[in-house]
Amino acid sequence: MSSKHQCATRLGRPKGTRSSVTKLSGKDDLIREYLAKNIPQSVMARLLGVSRLTVRHYIRTRKLEKPAP
Repeated sequence: MSSKHQCATRLGRPKGTRSSVTKLSGKDDLIREYLAKNIPQSVMARLLGVSRLTVRHYIRTRKLEKPAP
């Protein structure tokens, strides 16, 4: 094992990639509209039929922010 460390070989599970198709794919404009109306993420999740954490993660990873006033 120490020889692999010296050779700078990556150990462990390979880093994954973000899936191109998700439950919220194609709903960016709708989510931005909800954010502009200050609708809470929990309510967005109910409206979209997904988990609150799914909405939160989608907003963070796709950098969907509230528009500046």
